[in-house]
Amino acid sequence: IGDYPLGRRVDLMLGGGRCYFLPNNTEGSCRPDTRDALSEAQKAGFHYLSTREEFDKLDNTSHSIPLLGLFTLDHMSYEIDRDATKEPSLGEMSEKALKILEAQTANSDKGFFLMIEGSRI
Repeated sequence: IGDYPLGRRVDLMLGGGRCYFLPNNTEGSCRPDTRDALSEAQKAGFHYLSTREEFDKLDNTSHSIPLLGLFTLDHMSYEIDRDATKEPSLGEMSEKALKILEAQTANSDKGFFLMIEGSRI
């Protein structure tokens, strides 16, 4: 979400780890400081979503970036333990990210880079 000389470095983030975005004076935070990265992201223009319902409502072809989706306080669940009504799967998040980024770069010769990390599949 940073404010870098070349601008924003990340346009779309989907996953878990909301506790790392909350200041340490907030219940559920796992930050060592009072920085509120979630508020910073929203002030920087990130559309924030935190529920499966909000994820399902995203329009793959017209939703603008930047986008931040944090669906769990800490790690996403292992696939075998995942409650599909609460957490999107890695596959679903990957597909939605690809479609959103594809739509956002359709009229550009720049393209995009997408990193998908699945440590708890």
